Amino acid sequence: MSTRSHLWGNATMLSSETQSRLIGHLSLSASLPVIRFSYGFALAAILSKYLSVEAYGSWSLFISLVGLVLTFSSLNLMYAANVLLTGKNRSSQKREIFSVGVTKFTMTILVFVGFALYLSYREVLDSSLISLLLVALVFRTANDFFFGLCRSLLLLRRQVLFFLIESCLILLAIVISCFALDGGLYGALYGFILAELLVASLGLFLLKDYLTFSTYDYAIVRKYLAIGLPLLPFAFSDLIVNALVPLLIKLYDGLEAVAFYSIAQKVALVSTIPTAIVNNVYAQHLRKSRLSDEGPGVRKTFFMFFAIYLAMALPLLLILYLLGEDVIRLISTDEYVRSYGLMLLLVIVNMMVSVGSMLTTVFAVYERTRIAGYIWLGVLAVFLGISGYCYDRWEMPGIAYALILSFGLGLLLISLAVVRLQRSVRRERVIER
Repeated sequence: MSTRSHLWGNATMLSSETQSRLIGHLSLSASLPVIRFSYGFALAAILSKYLSVEAYGSWSLFISLVGLVLTFSSLNLMYAANVLLTGKNRSSQKREIFSVGVTKFTMTILVFVGFALYLSYREVLDSSLISLLLVALVFRTANDFFFGLCRSLLLLRRQVLFFLIESCLILLAIVISCFALDGGLYGALYGFILAELLVASLGLFLLKDYLTFSTYDYAIVRKYLAIGLPLLPFAFSDLIVNALVPLLIKLYDGLEAVAFYSIAQKVALVSTIPTAIVNNVYAQHLRKSRLSDEGPGVRKTFFMFFAIYLAMALPLLLILYLLGEDVIRLISTDEYVRSYGLMLLLVIVNMMVSVGSMLTTVFAVYERTRIAGYIWLGVLAVFLGISGYCYDRWEMPGIAYALILSFGLGLLLISLAVVRLQRSVRRERVIER
């Protein structure tokens, strides 16, 4: 058998060792969405029943603003870490982690200042809530950094432990502040911040072997920016749905509308369980398939993970269609059931985002992210351009229609771009031979 045939034969199947490792990784990753949605539903059930609709809207807006600032300030550094930290020795990893961490914290503070001025000018939040937002962002940035490192380094057991303790501490702190101390909205926020402080201390302990003081090296950060920054517009896909839309709804309507959207999206997020499982190890396996002749190849690895995603996502779609109203009643009150239709539309949006994420990761693996960045930047521009019109015409469902139109266009364009990328890679391999 020729060398080329031998390599092609190896590329058509996964070794038993690789299969076993993949199954183990997916099994650990499957525990993350279980924790995530148990936590999210429990938190929504506590606060939507305890707080008034308007106060719950304020809570939802505050949490979405934390996510908004974190996404704008992230520069997609942790996304790039999924690729760049793979396969490096411990010493190199420590140097890169230090420089990336310093950059991440610095950007959080800078972006917060800009947002604080805007929120104050538009009277979205009062000064006390803006101050709490800064404190929450410091600890959330640390925990986002630690969680991302666990994923990038495939320290999945530590990642699961970290997330489990974080979720339990936040729930415990809010239950105590709301029911034992009767602290209201501010009590819930204080409990949230205290829990995040404790979790940040845990993160330092779990990752102490990878954290060290070093010399800041912008040359290292540039490599991460070269991969992550062009894909920042795609990071806005989750940002739009989970963080930006609540802010827009507050500006278009009010806090009650934010509360109804929040419950709809909480239930719709169930459709992202397959994404949370698959994406936790997808980029690393895709990268290894590109680097190793003995792997199944990038194309085959993509379709394998895509099949796993569909096998989990389609049954969940059916379940939410049939039982969505019951789930809404379970985690909130009858008053929120009218958000059922919006929830179904957001499920479609979440599935589009999930597939788009899998396709976009292909560009990161080949370190050619610029074209993908342009596409998702265009999607963001389209959404912002049509969201106001759609909201005026159809109210909250109009936001979902704008999301579906925008992401549908993005999904079409990114699919065509992946096809072109694969053709380009094949031509380059022919030339190399």
